[in-house]
Amino acid sequence: MAPKVATITKFFSVISKEEQLAQWQRSQTQLGERLKEQAARREEAEKARLAAKRPVGRPKKSIAVPSAILIPVQASRQQPATQNGGEQGDAAAAEETGVDASEKPPPAKKKRGSYTNWFVPDLWPFIEQAVKQHPKSLYEALFSLQHIRKHGRVGSPFDNLTISTLKGWFEKDVTGRFVLRRKYEEAIKL
Repeated sequence: MAPKVATITKFFSVISKEEQLAQWQRSQTQLGERLKEQAARREEAEKARLAAKRPVGRPKKSIAVPSAILIPVQASRQQPATQNGGEQGDAAAAEETGVDASEKPPPAKKKRGSYTNWFVPDLWPFIEQAVKQHPKSLYEALFSLQHIRKHGRVGSPFDNLTISTLKGWFEKDVTGRFVLRRKYEEAIKL
C-alpha cells in the first residue's frame, strides 16, 4: 500500500469584511508593540552608551575670589621710601612699616638655561665647515650640523644651536654668501 501524501486542495479562503478588519487591527497593534519595544531598546542602548562614555576634558575649576584685607594707612610728611634713595630710604621704609630692612628677602634671581660656548675648539670647526659647505643657506648648514652624531651619544651636540644664533654670527656679503662677522672673528682667535 502506498503512503498517504498530503495534498493541498485550497490555497486561499474568502474571509468576510469583519474578519479582514479584525486581522488588520491585530497587525496594527502588533506593529505598534514592536515599534515601542524597539524604541525602548534603543533608549536603553543609548543610556548604556552614554554611561560608558568617559567625560571629555576635565571639569572647570571654580575661581575663588580672594578676600582683600584693608589696612588703614596714616598720611606721613616724608617722601616715599623709593624716592629717599639707598640705605636711608630702606631705613625710612623700615621705620614706617615697623619691619627691619635686613629681614626683607632678597629679590629672586631669574633662572637661566644651560649655556653652551660654541666657540670652543671641539664645536666651532664643525660650525665653520658646515657654513663653508652651504655658503648660501644657513638653514642647510644648521640641518647638516644637527645630523652630526658623536659615538656613544643619543643626540647631536648641535641640537640646541638655533638659526637665529647662526644669523647673529654670520652675515651675507656682496656675492650672497654667508661670512663670519668681524666682531666674532676676534672671539674665535682667543
